[in-house]
Amino acid sequence: STQNKFFFFMILLLAAMNGMVYSNSLYWLYFFWEVTTLCCYELIRHDGTDEAKKNSVLALWMGLVGGVGFVGAMFLGYNQVHSIALTDLMAVPEAMGLAFALMALAAFTKAAQFPWQGWLLGAMVAPTPVSALLHSSTMVNAGIYMLLRIAPAIQGTNLSYIIALGGALTFAMTAFLAIRQTVSKKILAYSTIGNLGLIVLCIGINTALSYTAAVALLTFHSVAKGLLFMSAGVVENKIGSRNVEDWEGLMDKLPLTTTVMIAGMVSMFLPPFGMLLSKWVAVDAVASSPLYIGLPLVLLVILGSAATTFYYAKWIGYMTVMPLGLEKKKDEELEGPYKLSMIGLLALNVVISVGVAFVINKLVIPAISSAYPIVVSTTGLTVDLGFTSFPVLALWGGIVAVFLIGSRLAGSKGGKVAAPYLGGSNVPGDYTKYRSTAGGEFDLSVSGIFLNASLDEASLEKIALYIGVLISVALILVEVI
Repeated sequence: STQNKFFFFMILLLAAMNGMVYSNSLYWLYFFWEVTTLCCYELIRHDGTDEAKKNSVLALWMGLVGGVGFVGAMFLGYNQVHSIALTDLMAVPEAMGLAFALMALAAFTKAAQFPWQGWLLGAMVAPTPVSALLHSSTMVNAGIYMLLRIAPAIQGTNLSYIIALGGALTFAMTAFLAIRQTVSKKILAYSTIGNLGLIVLCIGINTALSYTAAVALLTFHSVAKGLLFMSAGVVENKIGSRNVEDWEGLMDKLPLTTTVMIAGMVSMFLPPFGMLLSKWVAVDAVASSPLYIGLPLVLLVILGSAATTFYYAKWIGYMTVMPLGLEKKKDEELEGPYKLSMIGLLALNVVISVGVAFVINKLVIPAISSAYPIVVSTTGLTVDLGFTSFPVLALWGGIVAVFLIGSRLAGSKGGKVAAPYLGGSNVPGDYTKYRSTAGGEFDLSVSGIFLNASLDEASLEKIALYIGVLISVALILVEVI
């Protein structure tokens, strides 16, 4: 059955990801890399629609381009170092620059960095569990993992700076492209690509502080984005629409799901969640870079961060607004597996954010200690970043107090939903119509802010694609010339 096939490729993908993590030989890395590509192809085309088949082929050929990069790296390693063990190649970085460049290109394809972002956008036609797992914490992170593996060997090189530039471009451009979207999964897809770009930027800066930020971002982003993809899928299943303009009044229709999803969005950019700490460290790492490197990167990070806050805040507004004509509130009927998956992911997100010091000590520091000096420390639940500290308990206390006080004030004000004021031209008894020139009646139409006049999506994406192609070519040329 298709269900058995679906679970087979899901489990096979997880097995391949574990195989990648434990592999040192480029041969086995390449093998598991291609297995993930095959699984991605099968999972995207699961529904069997023409769109699913088209997008699965796109994911397949882009993944195979990355595989060619691996083959080239193996060829160079065997002929120049007589070994395809990654540790042996990293021991002689001056001879392996082109091999590392090819591996970086492979990583760009898997991590959906410009100009390779198309496969991840197309992958959103896959079932919700595929989006929640593959495109938040496994498949796309294979590219990030490869860059983290080779980063110590390319520290201080032009290749490393080009990697950082590619990540910064992706982070900024996808944030503005996300503003223009009305489809929930596409917004999350651009958000995923953008946050991966921020991680790539940190890896490319290649200092102890930026590497710390990259590992922390990888950890916290995976959990938060998995929660958002899962929640978005539940909403789509319940109301039958991915269009966020149809999500008005969702807090009244699906209070539990909406609350969980808003918590997931808030965890992406506000205190006291771990993503804020990670981005805090990332911004400091970028700002600490040499001026000729840091200035353009800082500008791109500022633009991307502002746009990210804008599209998430706008989305939260849709779900919490109370539109006219909303049906009487009913108890939300949510199946057990939905509750378990969403509340479980939310609980994990909260636990690792409260215990961010534990995450730093047990995950981040062990990952960087073999190649970089330790630049962060912990005291109890507080994280000391050198330039400042992150008082976890105080921040959690503050956010809980704000929530409780705000809820109390909102509840005490009361109020009612009133018809919109249309300059005296409302049609009596029908708030959805108004009178205009010559007394004609017209339907009232309300839309969100998508900056359609200011942001030309096609032009913006074309510019990003052209620059992305140049960066991908530069990855190779910088080691050839």
